[in-house]
Amino acid sequence: MIRGVLHFENWGRVGAWGCCLFVLLILLNQPASGQLDPPLGTTVVGTWDQYTGAYADVWGAGDYAYVCHFGDAGVEVLDISDPAVPFKVAEIRADPPDDFSSQQDVKTGDGLAFIALESNNNNAVLIVDIRVPTAPVKKTIVSAPFFSHSHNVFYHDRILYVANSQTTHIAIFDLTDYDPDNAPAAITTPLWTINYGTSFVHDIHVHVHDLPGGTVTRLYACGWNSGLGVYDISDIRNEPPVFLGSAPGSSTHSVWATDDGRFVITGEERGGGGIKSFEITENGGGSVSLTLRDSFALPGTQAFTVHNQILLGYRLFNAWYQAGLQVFDLDPVTGELDLVASRDTFPFAVSGFDGAWGIYVQSSLPNGVTRVFVSDLETGFHIIDVQGATTLTLPNGLPETVHPQNATPVVVKAVEGGAPINPATVTLHVTITGQPTADIPMTSLGSGLYGADLPPVPCDATVDYYFSAETTLAETVSNPTNAPIGFYTLAPLSNICENLRHDFETASGWTVGAAGDGVTGGLWVRGDPIGTSAQPEDDNPNGTGTMCFVTGQGPVGGGVGVADVDGGKTTLVSPIFSATGSDVWVGYARWYSNDQGASPNSDQMEIDISNNGGSSWTSLEIVTENKNAWVEKFFRVADFLAPTANMRLRFVAQDLGSGSVVEAAIDDFVLVNIVCTDPLGNTNIDGDLDLADFTGFPSCMTGPGVGVSAGCCAYDTDLDDDVDMDDYLTMHVGFTGPL
Repeated sequence: MIRGVLHFENWGRVGAWGCCLFVLLILLNQPASGQLDPPLGTTVVGTWDQYTGAYADVWGAGDYAYVCHFGDAGVEVLDISDPAVPFKVAEIRADPPDDFSSQQDVKTGDGLAFIALESNNNNAVLIVDIRVPTAPVKKTIVSAPFFSHSHNVFYHDRILYVANSQTTHIAIFDLTDYDPDNAPAAITTPLWTINYGTSFVHDIHVHVHDLPGGTVTRLYACGWNSGLGVYDISDIRNEPPVFLGSAPGSSTHSVWATDDGRFVITGEERGGGGIKSFEITENGGGSVSLTLRDSFALPGTQAFTVHNQILLGYRLFNAWYQAGLQVFDLDPVTGELDLVASRDTFPFAVSGFDGAWGIYVQSSLPNGVTRVFVSDLETGFHIIDVQGATTLTLPNGLPETVHPQNATPVVVKAVEGGAPINPATVTLHVTITGQPTADIPMTSLGSGLYGADLPPVPCDATVDYYFSAETTLAETVSNPTNAPIGFYTLAPLSNICENLRHDFETASGWTVGAAGDGVTGGLWVRGDPIGTSAQPEDDNPNGTGTMCFVTGQGPVGGGVGVADVDGGKTTLVSPIFSATGSDVWVGYARWYSNDQGASPNSDQMEIDISNNGGSSWTSLEIVTENKNAWVEKFFRVADFLAPTANMRLRFVAQDLGSGSVVEAAIDDFVLVNIVCTDPLGNTNIDGDLDLADFTGFPSCMTGPGVGVSAGCCAYDTDLDDDVDMDDYLTMHVGFTGPL
């Protein structure tokens, strides 16, 4: 590194020429044309510059900052509980033979610090116990072939990633079982070692992304002359990294990805080097493509090159040689980079690799301000607050559902951390399935609040929506922040109607017998079952009453085979019922016992459904399990055949193979409809239909009788913001779990 610069305190010694030079340097250090006056302000909260050498990277953990030395085996531990007055509480120095290493990088996690040992020709990483930051304890040396010049480390989910600064190697160490109270003196065996590029790997970044297809974990590797490489490490403890794709680059130094995995930013450390934004496209089949969307570099009169960066959401924080902190907003749709804030930490001339080195985002404060650490080779440690961006928040939260007939009000609040909102631009964007997108102006309600209505949504549709506005500087702010890629989705208000219940306490129109049955014993019969080791003693315990249909009844105390199914089939057929409606399900409780088990036994129970009164049948399920217990089942009619008003259900128990004991029983047949209506009304007149509207109402899930509509409910019992069969299964005592 080149460090031939004047310290600020020396400027007064060069007389008038020094004054002129000082003014010239200030002018040279102004933003370039088109980058004047970034919209967000910055404030230096505190600084620390008591180390006599050069500073390197910085990281944080709680109320402590860890500042590395360049060219020296030390790391400063600073107490920043009062950010205006940081002070040193400890220093971590490597022991021989690593006491001549250059400790340029540090990461923290799980009460540990991981310090890279570069220019050392000995070991790779020093692990330090920092559970008591004021008294750090050196615990373990990490060492492996090809890793005697470790420049960067990354730690995630108890896995340590190490990049060697002189080879193409990346070492991955599994620290799942690492115990600082019983730590090994050395770790020498990586879990995996991989190679990327043709020169050397400079930096590593690991990120977990929630993609539409599921959660993935990815490793991003900076190959100095080979650009960016992307690996899948979702199952890193069991499978080695899988290469997914790459992007070109020159002197690719640092990298950070967005949380949603849509974009990744690289920094290139060279004269004139800047940042690049790449969009990541999922190709399927285990590969990704990276497409350059934007790039930015400061002119050489202002700065030499970028160094490190971190993303917080879609805000990018950079440590930039000679330009200090440079903050950008990354457009979540286009990937374009927009400079929004800056704070120089280096009041000297452009001089090569000098100035701001490290960057760490400590936190977002309650007022929307983001607190950032910057380490500068010359001027030390800086705590800088970046003014919060203007945002749209949801003071009332989001509605749980929309109404099929009535409008649903929504409210946003403009929180002005930066430029003020232009009230005329606050807009609700609505897309209802099958309809064009509507842009609905929102009305000012005072105190920064804006209101509008989501329109009625048809029963067979959903609504996607988001909010946007522009500031007086023509900046677009959105909620969600990545809109229109991100948006909120709601379905119309649904209710669960139990339209039919047969608990068999009275005759209900079910018939026994069909052509070809021919059983000699064990015919279906309605009654209070008499228990044996194969037949239930009681009807479905989760239902009501005492009666059910059972295959045969023997005397009290009779043997297991006295009244079981023998010599053929016995068929139980329901009366006609209607399954027309928006979403109809049939449910029942069944008992099946067979002492021959499931295989090779052919004595199964067949359960079928018909939509033409019984002229033809479609299988719902074939029961072979020797459960010998009540089992509750639900089936969506439309998943098997077209619902009609001429439906039947049948249950066929059989004894067709070699001699066996077969017993079956049926209880609590129900017909449930999920409808897009509001049958019970908004009884407490608070603008939504929820649990409070049903206070004092009898449970609509326990109506007695045959063919009696037991009413409808709108309980979201599993609190997932919709009303569906899971809510019925959760609430109704007879059906206690999902399918």
